[in-house]
Amino acid sequence: MKPVLKIGMALVASAALVSCAGMQRQSISTLYQPPLATVAQGATLAVERADLTLSSSRSEFDLRGVSVTVTAGESTQTIELGGRYLETDDDWDLGEVGVLDTNIFKKSGVDARALGVRLSERLLAGITGATDIRLPINRAYPDAGEYSTRKIVYDYTVTPYAATIDEGSAPLAPIFSAAPSPVNSDYRLAISVDIRSEILEILEDYGYNTSSFGIMDRKPAKGDYYLTYKAYVKFSLVNARSGETLMTEKTEQPLPIAFVEGAFEYIPVKNKDAAAFSTFFRGYDFTATAEALVDRVADNLVPAFRPVYYNTVTWVKVEE
Repeated sequence: MKPVLKIGMALVASAALVSCAGMQRQSISTLYQPPLATVAQGATLAVERADLTLSSSRSEFDLRGVSVTVTAGESTQTIELGGRYLETDDDWDLGEVGVLDTNIFKKSGVDARALGVRLSERLLAGITGATDIRLPINRAYPDAGEYSTRKIVYDYTVTPYAATIDEGSAPLAPIFSAAPSPVNSDYRLAISVDIRSEILEILEDYGYNTSSFGIMDRKPAKGDYYLTYKAYVKFSLVNARSGETLMTEKTEQPLPIAFVEGAFEYIPVKNKDAAAFSTFFRGYDFTATAEALVDRVADNLVPAFRPVYYNTVTWVKVEE
C-alpha cells in the first residue's frame, strides 16, 4: 500500500479537580441511557449489510486530454478543451484548490461491498457489547470530551493531561444482544452510507491559522496534494414483528451524534504535470483510509443504541 500521511443525564462518576491560577479543571462522567432502553431492553438485533455507495462530490464532466483541431485553408489550429483541473474551488479548510480527480475511492478500486460488511459488523459489535467503545464527542475538538462504555480516569499531573480506561470498571450492559439468526431478530437496523472523495491540489498559501491545523501540524503548502472525503449516513431501526420504525438519522437525540464523518489527508508525492495527474491517483491504494473512515462512522452511531458514559472536561472558577 502506498502511503497517506496522515442533556438530562444522571451523574454517576466523581469529578477530578486541579488548581490553576483561580481556575480548576474538572472532569465529569455521566451515564447516558438511550430512550430505546425503555422499549427494547433485552431484545435481539440484526444489522443488515450497509448499503455503501462510493460517489462523486461534483460533476465529473472531464475534457482534459480532449482537443479539437480546426482547419481553414492551409491553416490548422488545435484547441485543448480541458485544463489541469476539473474545476477550481475555495475549500473551507484548504483554501484555493484545484480539483484533480473526484470519486477517487471508486476509481482506485476500493471495494464498496467489503466496506459495507465491515461497517455493519463493527456497528453490531459496538451496539451489543462485543467490543468496548471510546470515541471523541467532537473529533475536531478532542478536549470537548468523549463517549465510552467503561469509566475513564483523568490524570492532570501531566501535560497534556492523560485519559485512560479504568481497567477495574466493568463495561456498561448493552440494550440489544446479537440475533442468532437475522430472520428471527426482534429488531433490524438498516444503514446506508454515501462516501464522496476527491483529490485536491493547493493553489495558494494561506497560513492556515484555523482550528483544522494544530501548532505542530504540517501546514498545507502551494503545490501539495490532499485527499479529502466525507461519509453521509442514513439508517432506520425497525421492529421486525410490527414493522414500526423506532428511530432514523432524523430522530432527535439527547446527545450529539455524528451522522457526517470526514477528513482530509496530505499525500506526500512531488508535484507533477497535468497530463500525468489527471489519472495519477487512480493507481493508489486507498483501502486502509476508507476502512478507517467506515470504522469511525460505525463508532459514531453506537451511542444512539446503547448506554455510554458521557465524559466532559471543563474549567470552573475557584471561589476565594
